[in-house]
Parts: sequence; C-alpha cells; structure tokens
Amino acid sequence: MPFKKGFLARAPFPVCWHQQVAAATLLTDYSLFANPAANTEDYEVLGVDAIWDVNSTSGTVSIENVAAGDAAASGTVVLTTTLDLSTGARTAVKGVLSTTRNDRFIRSGRYLSMVLGGTLTSLVGLTVTVWLQAMRGMRAR
Repeated sequence: MPFKKGFLARAPFPVCWHQQVAAATLLTDYSLFANPAANTEDYEVLGVDAIWDVNSTSGTVSIENVAAGDAAASGTVVLTTTLDLSTGARTAVKGVLSTTRNDRFIRSGRYLSMVLGGTLTSLVGLTVTVWLQAMRGMRAR
C-alpha cells in the first residue's frame, strides 16, 4: 500500500492549557480550540487529561462543544462528569467522555471551551490537555 500524504495529518494532537495566574484572578471560561466555519475538517475529542500542583477548595473543570458566537459555558458537555479539582494533587486525572459520539465532534463553525466552576481558592498549577483527531483527513484533493 503506497504512503498517502494525508496519513500523518490524521494523528491525534494535544491542545493544552496551563494556569499562569493566581486562582483568585482566573477567568471562569476559556476557548481551547476553534474550528472555523470555512474549514471542511471535523475533529473528534479523544481524551481529556488534567493535573494540578495544589488542590482547589471545590473547583471543577468541564469541557464543552460550543457553536460560534455562543457563550463558552452554553455548549454541549463533552465529558460525562466534571473533573474534580479538590482532590488528587499531582495525580493525572482522565475525564470520561460522553457516550454520545456526536457530542465529541467539533464541526466547522464550532469551538471547544473549558469552563471552571466551584471555588478555585488555592488552586495552583492546573494543566488541562484535550486530545483531538482530524476525522476526514485532507479533503482538498
């Protein structure tokens, strides 16, 4: 089978976010990845991992699939439950993906957001990694 040019483009890739400010000044939501409306590629969320240095009081992380122009916290939740940031410091936590596969597809004109909730007091060193994979490869043939 000959090597195809688009093969490497289909490998999963990470999108990372790292806390760089004190918990008291964190925003409650962030855009992680945008799939422009003009793009013909769809992406699937394959996994969500998080790790932090110091626990929050009762913080949580949710990953959402949001339509362009909508608020970051108004999308479809990609995980079955939020990630609990109040326990497990310095231990990698893996999110459980929604069993509805369509919830995990970032289609053109949508974006992926991270929504922080609860009390984030004392949270230090949060890193969230979302693994994505292009679903159709290179379509401009």
